[in-house]
Amino acid sequence: MSTTILKHYAKEFRDHKYRSNLYHSLFHFFKFLAFVILFFIIQYMLLKSSIDNWVYVSIALVIAFFHGLSYLSLWLIGHDCGHQSFSNNHKVNQLVGSIATSFMLMNYENFRRSHNMHHNFIGNIEKDEAFGPKAKRKDFWLQRLIRSVVLIPFFAYLMAILFPSLTKTPNYVNYFWPDKTPNSIKAFVFILAYLLLLALIASFMPFSYFFFVGILPILVAWVFFLITTFLNHTGADTVWYPNEIWTYDKGVVNSINLSYGPVIDYFLIGLGRDHFAHHINPSIPHYKLKEATDYIGSSHPNNRIVKGNFFKFLYYYYKYSIKRIIKGYFENSKQPFRYNQAQNKSVKAIANLKKDDNT
Repeated sequence: MSTTILKHYAKEFRDHKYRSNLYHSLFHFFKFLAFVILFFIIQYMLLKSSIDNWVYVSIALVIAFFHGLSYLSLWLIGHDCGHQSFSNNHKVNQLVGSIATSFMLMNYENFRRSHNMHHNFIGNIEKDEAFGPKAKRKDFWLQRLIRSVVLIPFFAYLMAILFPSLTKTPNYVNYFWPDKTPNSIKAFVFILAYLLLLALIASFMPFSYFFFVGILPILVAWVFFLITTFLNHTGADTVWYPNEIWTYDKGVVNSINLSYGPVIDYFLIGLGRDHFAHHINPSIPHYKLKEATDYIGSSHPNNRIVKGNFFKFLYYYYKYSIKRIIKGYFENSKQPFRYNQAQNKSVKAIANLKKDDNT
């Protein structure tokens, strides 16, 4: 699709009807915060009930699952804050974003800077900060494995928290530990506050309650965060370009819309289903992304919605992540990285022709 059409949509999406409304944004923030509080209360009531153990565990697992999705919903509110699409006030975005992302133990300020790099260099194999393939390099193999963050969701992130020296790869941003900037330190305070709450729960409540409200929801949130973020930029025809031939318009058409069904989509609030429109204009708040997606319609092939369920997307997640590790570690990073091997030769030929033209 031509650059002209992408610019047309970007211009249209700057219209007033696609802008954020603070009261609307705050409603969604407090709605999902209320969900989180409600799940804490329900788990406590369930713990105090006299039901059989297997019934308790079954119900508690379901509640913990949606508890984790609520954490992801709050993170997505923080995601809006990072794009200044929650409010026009920077301090409001900083405060709400720091609170919203702390439930996933993520430093809002560090994430915000890293994520903006992703938007500026989407599809660039050397500069994109998303979960794409990394250029071939001579890093210690354990560093690269941990940096992949694909085989065991969250646990690789936990390793990065506990052993940050193992993940010091070029341009790497630690999503947990603060750096020396004031906003990063302020954001980390909210993470510490939540960790203190979890410590109090672990100290004064039974382990089962701590597990179902303190451990499992974070794991669920991170699994969905990693799978969705990865697959929103990964498909059979996804192409990652080296910096020499990359352009923004080449990268942005890699965005893929994923639908997990109405229930999970409700908690993902646009992260999966309306991702293409988000990359055309990230200043659109999540509650107006569906309108933007509908406006694009079928006029752009990348705006189609890939429908499935959690297990289907989990399969794709491991399929493409393993390909990424193998190809990203051992192939020449100065050629476009394509998941569809059948079309790889034609892409390389185009890259070589462009290099010949430049010389």
